[in-house]
Order: sequence, then C-alpha cells, then structure tokens
Amino acid sequence: MENAQAGRLVVETLSFSGIGFRTLGPHPIHVDDLLLISFTLDNTKQTPMQKWVVVRWVNGQRIGTEFHDIDLYDKEMGVYLMPI
Repeated sequence: MENAQAGRLVVETLSFSGIGFRTLGPHPIHVDDLLLISFTLDNTKQTPMQKWVVVRWVNGQRIGTEFHDIDLYDKEMGVYLMPI
C-alpha cells in the first residue's frame, strides 16, 4: 500500500454498516479514504479484528466509516450488534 500509515484509535460505535472511532492524535484521514482498521474486542478472548472501511465523515479526531466488504455474519462481532 503506497500511503500506509499506522495510528492508534478507540472504537466508539459499532454497527452492521460500519465503525465510528476516535484517533488518539493527528491524522491524515479524509472522506472516501479506504482504511484497514485493526482493533481488539473487549470480550474474554480479546479477539483481534481487522476490517476494511471507507471513510464517510471526519470531524476532528472523530471518524465515521462504512464497511467496505460487509461480512453479514461475523460471529465474534455479532455479539456486539445484537439488541439487548
């Protein structure tokens, strides 16, 4: 990947359609960028996740994305998406 950069983030929202996150520092992210997001679920297994997302909005360090390749049944992440 030509412009590959790494940075730390905190996942704030998770839905069937995408991920909302906050970066922990300055970033070069823009609307329509394609990103590979790596994060760890806070389940007992501390499951590592990687998802390709497309940036839909940027508001300072808060970023909203849409999944690029939607996996309609991701068993590990599905628990977080179930209604209570």
